[in-house]
Amino acid sequence: MSITMVCAEKELESSSDCKKDTHKDTTVNENNLFAHIVQAAIITLTVCAALYQNRDDPVNRFTLFNGFSIILMFVTLVTYESHHPFEVVYSIFLPWALSYIFNRPLSVINSILALNVASQSRMLVTACQVAACYFSRTDPTQFLISVIMNATFSWILETVGQLKSLDRVDCNLFSILLTNVFYLITATRPTSQTSSIPFKIIQGTLGAFVCTVITDGIAAIFFNGIARLPTAAALFPLFTHIFIQMAGVHTPLLWLVDYIYSSDTRLTIFGLWLTLVAIAVPTFMIFFQSSVSLNTSRKVWHFLIFLMIVVPFNFDPTFVKIALAGMIPLFLCTEYIRYMRLEPIGELLEIQLREFADNRDNNGPLIISYIYLIVGISFPLLVHNSPVGLISLGIGDSLASIVGKKIGKYRWPGSPKTIEGTVAFVISTFLACGLLQSYLGYFQGVSFTTIFAMCFLSAVLEGNSCLNDNILIPSFMLICEEACATA
Repeated sequence: MSITMVCAEKELESSSDCKKDTHKDTTVNENNLFAHIVQAAIITLTVCAALYQNRDDPVNRFTLFNGFSIILMFVTLVTYESHHPFEVVYSIFLPWALSYIFNRPLSVINSILALNVASQSRMLVTACQVAACYFSRTDPTQFLISVIMNATFSWILETVGQLKSLDRVDCNLFSILLTNVFYLITATRPTSQTSSIPFKIIQGTLGAFVCTVITDGIAAIFFNGIARLPTAAALFPLFTHIFIQMAGVHTPLLWLVDYIYSSDTRLTIFGLWLTLVAIAVPTFMIFFQSSVSLNTSRKVWHFLIFLMIVVPFNFDPTFVKIALAGMIPLFLCTEYIRYMRLEPIGELLEIQLREFADNRDNNGPLIISYIYLIVGISFPLLVHNSPVGLISLGIGDSLASIVGKKIGKYRWPGSPKTIEGTVAFVISTFLACGLLQSYLGYFQGVSFTTIFAMCFLSAVLEGNSCLNDNILIPSFMLICEEACATA
């Protein structure tokens, strides 16, 4: 089936995760005016905070003007066809806001790339991107490479996920993220800022994963019957060694072993991680999985990850960031083995991971909920040493879901999510932020008022949005933390 036909089907099935009771057969949030107003108000408030903090800087005002010009073009494209779900606004809001706060030179080009989410003809979207590039004075070479790379990543994700596991908004956000990791950050920042070990590891291992998948696919075509898993297992370390060059050692793996053994703190952290995993995984699989619901079991894992990271990060942030940077491509490798059913463990992974799959995982060919989780937790830590991903997913989202299902009675208009769950999110995340600030040194220079605003706005947004919480809430909390702190 062509990509065009798949896209057409997706537009009729968009926001399938947000269904109400099946006997009513109506969707939540897609046509919910109240939810749209709430989300628009929160986004507007956040943007106004960013505007206020840069009100006296003419350079930043110029960047903002270009950004909003592209946003206006985006709105025009989206409203040209009325079937777009409201969640497409996050395709441009998240890349623009994150770039504007943390890497301002990229805010315009990322806004241009976000136009790719519009489902109009490719020629119309490309024409709008070219016009935006011209009027915003974006470097033509940088623009051309970025657009081609972003469109390629987006097409691959749409094809593999069939716009079921990943919808158009997901594909656009991830393709922009990959374009930044592989090209834009390196192209726009000094070498000193892109030579950090965690960045080198995530860039190199992601590159190794992509090359391994391509090589494995080619080998499968020309060498039928080849043992694909051993081949891929040999290729990934080889490509990792090519892409990650560590001074003084032969391979990144040897460097990592030496790095861990060179510090008692790192040895202790690594030992605690191994011990916790060795105890928690079999205990949960044997004694608890059959007696608790899928939702509760997933939230328990969220909380365990919170415990495994939040304290160690305070003692050795670089080591924890290295671990997180390496975990993302390892999770991708796991999903590739499961997706391709590579013998001898592909089928086993399918059985084990399918037990934790949510509705979207079951509707599409990919099981990506655990990848969403690790990305949502890691992104704020890698970008800004912020624990908001840990707090929002490990504490807030977990308690909101459990409280909402156990005692929730009052629902947000048109949504299955409850106001009681939202209150639990606000209280739990606010208390967690306060404790981490007081005892572990997180959120330095951030007032309690800012923390409460961040937690409150994120909770209300979580209760009214259809976009995947593991991506939206950590990103928004990170944006809100910075915008409100300096406004």
